[in-house]
This record gives sequence, C-alpha cells and structure tokens, in this order.
Amino acid sequence: MSFIVTGHNKSIWAAYGLVDTFHHAVGDPRDKDGIQHYLDDFNEGNGMNWDPLSAGTCDADCPVGDPREYFLLLLNARAQQVTEEWLKLVSILRQNMEDYVRQLLNIFIPLCKPQLAELVSILFLFRSSF
Repeated sequence: MSFIVTGHNKSIWAAYGLVDTFHHAVGDPRDKDGIQHYLDDFNEGNGMNWDPLSAGTCDADCPVGDPREYFLLLLNARAQQVTEEWLKLVSILRQNMEDYVRQLLNIFIPLCKPQLAELVSILFLFRSSF
C-alpha cells in the first residue's frame, strides 16, 4: 500500500492510495483493500461508509479536516495492518519449522543410541516451551 496526502494548504487537499492486488482477484471477499468490499458493506445497510484508505478505520462521512492528522491516521491504520500480516507470517513459519524439526527427530531418533535419543527429545521439549 502506498498513499499520499497532498494539497495547496490545510483547506484544499486530497489523498490518494495504491494497493497491490496481486494476491486477490477482483471481487474476492477476502480482499479487505478492494473498493468492492466497502461498497458491499455500505449497500448491505450497515450504516457506515468506511474510508478504504484507512483500511476501514475511519468513517468517510465524517472526514478529517487536517491533512496532517489524516496522514497520521492512515499511517497508523496501515502500520497495524502490516504488523498483523508479519505476525501471521512469523506464526506460520514457526509452526512449519516445528513440524519440520519434529519430522526430522522422528527419522533420526530411532537411529541414535537410546541415551542420545532421550537427550534430543528433552532438548526438543525444552526448546518448544519458549
């Protein structure tokens, strides 16, 4: 997501946003950045006309008057979105790595001497507790 807030002064300004649509098809219900998501929400009678640039955190019918404040609202909303996406990615990677290590242990533990196998199992359990 890229966005810019530009204008002549505090009274005359506009905001523009560009969203990467590579991961979602047009009309995909999981696409929370597509304008269709906000149009559908408004047309269903939910009462709010959400601002797409702010990822739906601001009401478009109650505009922010100060362009600097609006920029900071956009930055905050998008920073939260990026944080959530990175946390999901880290969680997925952590789970995949744990599954991979577990598979390796299942292969190699039977090949080890019994004392070494027990030590490896204890170390794996200890590491998993963090």
